[in-house]
Amino acid sequence: MADSYIALKRDLQEEIDLRNEAHGESSNMSLFGVYLDMLSSSGQISDDDLTMIDSRNHGIHYAAFARDIERSEIHLFFTDYESGSNVEKIYKKDLAEISSSVLSSCLNRSQSDKDLFDPGDPIRELLDDLSDRLSKWSRLVVWMTSNKLFSSRDGSTLNISKGGLDVVVNCVDLAYYKSLLTDRKVSEIAISTEIPALKVLQNDAYSSYLFSLSGYELSSYYDQYGKRLLESNVRTFLSLRGNTNKGIYNTIHSDEERPFFFAYNNGLTATASKIEFSNSTIRSISDLQIVNGGQTMSTIYKAWKDGKNLEGVHVQIKLTVLHDLENKDVFVSRISRFANTQNKVSNSDFFSNSYYHRRMKELSGTIRVSVDGQITPEKWFYERVRGEYQNEQTFLTQAQKNKFRKQFPQAKSVDKIAIAKAYLSVNELPHLVSKGAQLCFAEFAKRVADLHDEERILDENDFKQIISQVILFRSFEKIVSSANWYTGGYRAQTVAYTISLLSHKLKKSNMTINWSSIWNGQVVSESLLKELSRFGREVHEMLINPPVGNPNIGTYSKKEPCWIRIQTIALIPEKGIIGVRYIESTPKPRSRKGGGHPDKGIAAQMRVVELASSGMPKKLLNFYNSQYAPGIRDRDKGVLSSWSLGRIAYPSEAQAKIIIQAIKKAEEAGM
Repeated sequence: MADSYIALKRDLQEEIDLRNEAHGESSNMSLFGVYLDMLSSSGQISDDDLTMIDSRNHGIHYAAFARDIERSEIHLFFTDYESGSNVEKIYKKDLAEISSSVLSSCLNRSQSDKDLFDPGDPIRELLDDLSDRLSKWSRLVVWMTSNKLFSSRDGSTLNISKGGLDVVVNCVDLAYYKSLLTDRKVSEIAISTEIPALKVLQNDAYSSYLFSLSGYELSSYYDQYGKRLLESNVRTFLSLRGNTNKGIYNTIHSDEERPFFFAYNNGLTATASKIEFSNSTIRSISDLQIVNGGQTMSTIYKAWKDGKNLEGVHVQIKLTVLHDLENKDVFVSRISRFANTQNKVSNSDFFSNSYYHRRMKELSGTIRVSVDGQITPEKWFYERVRGEYQNEQTFLTQAQKNKFRKQFPQAKSVDKIAIAKAYLSVNELPHLVSKGAQLCFAEFAKRVADLHDEERILDENDFKQIISQVILFRSFEKIVSSANWYTGGYRAQTVAYTISLLSHKLKKSNMTINWSSIWNGQVVSESLLKELSRFGREVHEMLINPPVGNPNIGTYSKKEPCWIRIQTIALIPEKGIIGVRYIESTPKPRSRKGGGHPDKGIAAQMRVVELASSGMPKKLLNFYNSQYAPGIRDRDKGVLSSWSLGRIAYPSEAQAKIIIQAIKKAEEAGM
């Protein structure tokens, strides 16, 4: 056991080293960054309103804080990093002592205490929330992120009360890290209950049950588990679209309409890995995940928090219990995707398994890095899924690992979030970058999914430009961290807004960043970094001094008015910047194989999904089986037959195009 945790700590340290090199962060912040990615992707925390602190106070390293407005919670993160190779242990008494110190240093601080911190230090924002605005919060959740091992039979959570405030302290240690690697923490959602239910069917793959829950029961589950109950894609896009559905909320509000809630609402679709069921009653549910109906649940919860009467509010539930646990994630993702096609489908909903992802992975395995015209053995490693870079090396010998890392250096590992931040910054959308990793990616997916498909291929030049944008973003991150004008907070916002502002000003001067020069040297020129730093000084100063009425800098930076204000900075790019080129004329769009409108492929998918519930599938097949139909290939008729039988709930782009073309041909023939 000890040896396994030593190896685990070594693996964690490799991830920390990677972040240190890539982002220029301290080991404390890199440790927090590793855990943040994993906790947010598993739904245990939300990074929608996360503010990085990176500050020491009373000997404690504070990493970040986040506001969960929906559940009236404020989350505080601090780190406990140990650099040695041995695994140190933390005991319950240690956690209690550290927690006491953390709370004493944060709660009810006087104005003179807060004035000791620089106005641009985000810890001031936290101290305001925990003193002047403390009544807004019903619970304080403290997260201790550590590379030590917690030793206690009572679990790694403390529940205490401080000045009338409920405080929950979670220790995220090496054991927690191990469980997060396999996403087991989500499966800890185990609900004991007594629910009358109807077992609808059972086969080798799954069992299905139908039942209903009251609004009060749903609210209690959501209050306890929050967005961990929501499957990952549902979490991301629910947040993107907004949590409150006015129609659902108004039905609850109306005394006349409330009794009809069950009849009006489509209900929830859920999955689980195990249940206890006997005598037509579900007695426990393990690993519950809501895969459709997140808005219903979130809105009912909001009504409950607002004090609305939920008497008579009941929601129907279709629960699928999956038997093949090895492929559980695949099935849950499919059920989520298919269940949500009854609603309007956005382009980003199709993105997670999209051509863009597949093509980026393909190109990353073939394009070698060249420096000053000399081809090197190095390549950029694209992580389609988190942790893929480490997983690729799991069963390699040391010699094989060395060979792998020579070809794919740690510093040249990049994931979809890094690409999303760099892309949106360059394309002048810094307020979207500031919304947190998951929402940032969702906004990126919404825009990029339409740009590339099998007909408008993502080519080598596209790949090189994307990676060059990441190089620029990471290089400037390091510059900001060591800049004499940087006050120690809001680095992510400063980087995104500065790159956006320079891109904006360059465009107005008929200039653009020369991405080819960055790719060819794998570095950003000193001249360009110096110009970014000149812009960054002004941007940072304006960011940390928001207009009156916007006390929360992190929240304000997520809004478009912040970006509009930043654009008023009266700076003009210097002439002769190395790494910048003049735009001679407006470039024509590159010709892509097949041409057509950029969103042709996904638009066809969306159209087919919309038509699936109409009479079109059977009508179309009947037409092509008639004597009046024009010729059609047997393969295409097979697609139409599958569509009419409901076997194509979510069409591939190729299937969608066959169906749309068949409809057009049939209409032209008089159908």
